[in-house]
Parts: sequence; structure tokens; C-alpha cells
Amino acid sequence: MTDRLLATLRTDADRLVELAGGDLSVPVPTCPGWSLGDLLVHLGRVHRWAAVAATTPPGDDWPRFGERPAAGVQIGPWLRAGLDQLDVLFDTPDLDLPAWTFIGPGTARWWLRRQTLETAMHRWDAQVAAKATLDPIDAATAAEGIDEWCQLESARWFRPSDEAAMTVHLHATDTAGDADELPAEWFLEADTTELRWSHGHHKGDIAVRAGRAELWLAIWRRLPLSEVEVLGDPARLEDFLLASAVD
Repeated sequence: MTDRLLATLRTDADRLVELAGGDLSVPVPTCPGWSLGDLLVHLGRVHRWAAVAATTPPGDDWPRFGERPAAGVQIGPWLRAGLDQLDVLFDTPDLDLPAWTFIGPGTARWWLRRQTLETAMHRWDAQVAAKATLDPIDAATAAEGIDEWCQLESARWFRPSDEAAMTVHLHATDTAGDADELPAEWFLEADTTELRWSHGHHKGDIAVRAGRAELWLAIWRRLPLSEVEVLGDPARLEDFLLASAVD
């Protein structure tokens, strides 16, 4: 898995650096209020922050967020420098060393997955903004992304409420080739105090069916619900996703 994550991170890094040479003023429809330049600066700061966090011992204070590029600095080379720092950091056998994370003690390997997924999602955002050819998100990356989303929501992000209390079944419909070996179903149970999740088939108040990439994009609110199959009340699913949104 480590080699696959690193390969995905490197490929998406190349795509983003290419896009940094284009028009940075174009809006990013999937990140309202941001231009392409804003998105790339955000991502470069996250990469620099993660490089520090992945080498920070568990229990230490929240690492400082990465610095913005200095005035006049070209975004492409600046972004590449942060990505190269991550590449060196993660291309090591020491990925299981303890590290700080924002959901409790973890490892550098946790940060490899987090940054691969962060970069993959924002690569997709950037290609949408630039009206570039959309490189597909492979099923393995998307399955990791859905797993991580469930873990982060249950550990930190989900905001329980009466409106968001429900059960949701995510069902992947892509079953060809390597996808057969990947998780295909996720079951989320939200009440007024917490969110729990597991793999497996259970009947929920709402079911969402699509390929893994489409499921991952939909739960991150990159795709409208009209582009996936929703069994149940779409308005209730919207309430659930609003309670899951990252501020």
C-alpha cells in the first residue's frame, strides 16, 4: 500500500505543478470562494504543515500551519518544493514511527495516506477549475478515501443533531478487476451524540450507490447527489452531509 500511495501522490503532484503554470485567477466551482491560486496556496501550506506534523511526537501542541509563499514567488516551484519535502519524508521504512495527528496519536504512515488523499481530491478540484482533462480517481484511492472520511467523521468532524440522526449505507457498484478486493460497503450510524461506522451490508434509512470514486466525491460534496443513486430521501442525506462538512 505504501508504494501505491506514494505513486499516487507523485502523479498528482506532477498534475498540480503543471496546472500552476496556467491562469490562477479562475474560480474553483467545487471550493466556493476560492480561485485556483487560492487552492494551490492552501495545498502548499497543508503539505508544509504535514511535513512538520508527521515528525512531531504524539501529545505535543498543534503544529503551526505552513507559511504562505513570499510575494512574487512563482506558485509552481513553491508547490513542488513542498511536495518534494513530503516525498523525501515518506520514502522511508520508518513510517510507523509515532507522530502527532489531529485525531490523536498516530504514525507518519497516517500522514502519508492523509496527504495522498488531500492532494488527490484537490488535484481533481484544480482540473475542474482549469477545465483540464479529469484524470480518473482509481478505485483503491477512493476506497481509502471513504475509509478515511468515515474515520475522521466518527473521531472529530461529525456534528450530531436530531436532523442528522440516521443510518446511511454506502454501496460501491464498481466490481471489475482489482476493485473486487477492495471494501465495497460502509454503514454509518448517527444518533444525537455520536457517529459510528463499519464495513458490511446493512439496511439503512438511506442508501447511496455508485462507483467508489463517485461515492468519495459525493460524500465530500464534490458531486451533486443527482450524479449518484440515492435510495431514500435525498433531503435527509443532505442534512447528514451538512453535519459532516468540514468548516
